[in-house]
Amino acid sequence: MRRHLTTFALAGALGLLSVLCIGATPGTARAEDGRITVRPDVNPWNAIGRLNVSGYRAQRHCTATLVEPRIALTAWHCLLQFFRDGVVDPRAVHFLPGYDRGSFHEHLRGVGYERKGDDVVLITLDRASSLVPVAMKPVTPATGDSLFQGGYSSDRSHVLTADPACKYLGPAAQGRWLHDCEAVSGDSGAPILRDTGHGLVVVAIHIGRAADGTGIAEPLR
Repeated sequence: MRRHLTTFALAGALGLLSVLCIGATPGTARAEDGRITVRPDVNPWNAIGRLNVSGYRAQRHCTATLVEPRIALTAWHCLLQFFRDGVVDPRAVHFLPGYDRGSFHEHLRGVGYERKGDDVVLITLDRASSLVPVAMKPVTPATGDSLFQGGYSSDRSHVLTADPACKYLGPAAQGRWLHDCEAVSGDSGAPILRDTGHGLVVVAIHIGRAADGTGIAEPLR
């Protein structure tokens, strides 16, 4: 059952496009940049959510993924304090899986963090979700391998958009990856997914963009 927000306010691209279209909003055309709008009603899309982080007269949003019933995966920099050093209190973190135009499947709050890399963090949630988590799987892709990305981009922050046809471009400094997924501000922490033949799994998270616009991801270790 979906609730309404009361606070805070495709075998290559074609093969997995069918997976994405199961949850695609009817009548929604693919954007010029390649993103499509996804209605988060089916796994794995319903396990991806908007992550709202509140502060004193300030707020931001990122993207997070339910990877265990009480664990969400996102980017560490999303949790930094607004005007001073350190990170925000976990209780100021609100995870809304399946968020779509003000409605969502569940409202889960943070109670703790476990940093797992330079910019990878697991958030412990206040209770177990009833949704099916998305599996995590460390991989070593080859240049040109297909990737998929979904998140709450700042320019379309109230709907989940996905790039169903992006690629791994190669390694970057500090063990990071380069990719060409259409991810912008708000997509920080968004899952980078690969198809295993048995469904999509999280292999990395989007953490930013290089000066030339190339996407940067941190892989799971």
